[in-house]
Amino acid sequence: MLFILPLIVAIAGIYHFYSGNHLTEGTALPGIIPSEILAYLRPEGKMFFIYLFTLGIAYLLFFVNIRYKFLAQTTTLPAVIYIILTIGLLVKGIFSWVLFPAFIIVWAFTGLLGAINNTKSNRFIFNFGFWIALAVLFYPKVVLLILWAFCVLFFSGRSTLKDIMALTIGILTPVYFILFYYYWTDQLNQFFILFKENLWAGEYLHQLTTLQIVRYSALLLLLFVSLYYITLYYPVSTVSQRRSMVSLLSMLVFCILTFLFIPGIRFDFMYLVAFPLSYIYSQYFVIQRLPIFGNILFLLLLGAGFVFEI
Repeated sequence: MLFILPLIVAIAGIYHFYSGNHLTEGTALPGIIPSEILAYLRPEGKMFFIYLFTLGIAYLLFFVNIRYKFLAQTTTLPAVIYIILTIGLLVKGIFSWVLFPAFIIVWAFTGLLGAINNTKSNRFIFNFGFWIALAVLFYPKVVLLILWAFCVLFFSGRSTLKDIMALTIGILTPVYFILFYYYWTDQLNQFFILFKENLWAGEYLHQLTTLQIVRYSALLLLLFVSLYYITLYYPVSTVSQRRSMVSLLSMLVFCILTFLFIPGIRFDFMYLVAFPLSYIYSQYFVIQRLPIFGNILFLLLLGAGFVFEI
């Protein structure tokens, strides 16, 4: 199944170009990490980045589960579902800075899983904090994930003072280097100005189209069904599986809080939200024992994913 994903992404790209759509810039602004090179890319180059990072996240989701086995079984479903959830963005050709922190946050999650499975080392917690902070520097609107990083330690069984200190040092490390860069280039005041502007830029989402309401209602229904089955499976899962799944659920909650309380969040945020949803939906499809009902819900997921008018 993994070999089909590049083909699906390629078809989305071909459809985008031959349908006459122009490259659409997402609402997310570039963060405070200098990345001027992307500003000079041609539309074709930006499209390449979109497809490269989307495929990269999808494959990374698969290999993370292979490595840590926190789902009920090894499956390619997380990668497939991630592509399904973001295919509308690919078809519309939406270039968004959310892609970069999304990739980094998936990588940070590997550090959290390492900390859950190896309680004798704090390097995984340090790595987790480092990558979360780096994602926030790329895209300040996900600043609430810093709070999530501290809260999730209690769900992961790593809540000692030593663990909290390792996380704090990990978070402060990239901040220190970025601050040093701005200080070295005599732009230290710009750091705080840029962070504030990036964080509060944009407006809150006030209304949805009919198609958007249908699409997100379908995804919400599937989420509730998945949560019900995850609750049923919870007593027979291993400790690491429980902690990993609760960590994902808590991340989804903080993503929803970001959507509600941080202005300027739009539908390109799906590049990030699709990460926890892919694992949560995959867990349902793996453990459900009603094939007909499961097939109906998967068709519902396909329908929600292929509604291009996002």
